[in-house]
Amino acid sequence: MKARPIRITGSKEDGFLIHVPLGRSGTDEATVDLDDYNELVGLKLSRNWQLRGGQVGALAPFGTEVLIARVLTDARPGQRVVYLDNNTQNLRRNNLGLQAWGGSSKHDRALLVEAAAELEKQNVLAKEAGSYHPRFRKPVIFRPDRVEKSRRKGRVVFSADTGSGLTMSFHHAPTSFYPEVAEPAVGPVFESRNGEKAYDYQAVITVLNRDWRVIQCKDGIQWILQRRKGQFEGKPAWKGRSYCRSKGGLVRSIRDHAGEIGEASLKTVEALPEWI
Repeated sequence: MKARPIRITGSKEDGFLIHVPLGRSGTDEATVDLDDYNELVGLKLSRNWQLRGGQVGALAPFGTEVLIARVLTDARPGQRVVYLDNNTQNLRRNNLGLQAWGGSSKHDRALLVEAAAELEKQNVLAKEAGSYHPRFRKPVIFRPDRVEKSRRKGRVVFSADTGSGLTMSFHHAPTSFYPEVAEPAVGPVFESRNGEKAYDYQAVITVLNRDWRVIQCKDGIQWILQRRKGQFEGKPAWKGRSYCRSKGGLVRSIRDHAGEIGEASLKTVEALPEWI
């Protein structure tokens, strides 16, 4: 089934919201923050979202079915997602919480990350063998800066700075938003229960400079490029920027985002295995 166009509301100052149609009719919509939607697309999650037993779900690579809220909150087996406004279609971060009992026996986020990483690995091997044939054309990266009213009735203009002094304007919402790095997982992770954002997190691979570091996630299945942002328990907090299963992807992310880094840190990264 072809993915239907999404709707976008909000502003750069207040944050953009993505409204994803549900089911074949598309009369109902799920609402999610822009960064989270980018992350899910980067994880190769299907853009055809459905209601599964009253909750919003979609298919991961190789047909694995996951629930969106459990992916966003990184709910573990036995944990249950709580919707603060009792609306299961409101998937914004400030509406999601976790309850320590009565949940699923699956770890949806781990299933999605592993499926996306396996797909990425198969694509890399296929490219090396000369047998890679992409199924879809990758759209142009687009991040809206503002939403403006159009002179034409029923239309909205989405504008974004291309970085070259030009501004791109779209008279409709793009069908998808892709992250800025070619990795299966990007964007923020629900970290309040796992300690990865803590200043004294144990599995730090290397500190690149004052604002950037690389860690290994608590499950040992990916490397995370983190940026220092805000405070946590009176100390600097770290927020995930890129989530990588391959060393090549990690190096690209560091080059694109971390700026100048020390020679010792670079050697530490280069000494990592090709795949985690």
